[in-house]
Amino acid sequence: MVSTFTRGHEPPRGMNTTPTPEQTKQALRTVNDPELGYSIVDLGLVYDASAAPDGVCTVTDTLTSPTCPLGDVLEENIRTALRALPGVTDVRLRLVFDPPWGVEKISSELRRELKLQGLAV
Repeated sequence: MVSTFTRGHEPPRGMNTTPTPEQTKQALRTVNDPELGYSIVDLGLVYDASAAPDGVCTVTDTLTSPTCPLGDVLEENIRTALRALPGVTDVRLRLVFDPPWGVEKISSELRRELKLQGLAV
């Protein structure tokens, strides 16, 4: 669907442009961890993501390590992916380290792929 309004302007009255949870998840799935090269969703780095009716997307995420040197890059990539969704007016990130990330958070699909590559996960 092509959006008929300019980003930063209100959509026509009655037009619901709030991204669905699936659209939000799909947008985040396009974001790869800059060090590992895999989707942050499949790695289990996204703990929660939602979009409010006012167009504000809120993401609770973590890093593979609190000392990750590319956290800023990841943050900007998340913002860019979500801002591309129609109706998104703002992106708010909540970086947490509790619970800590661990390999058990990796999706079963990615876990299978990594095992095929000979990695123990």
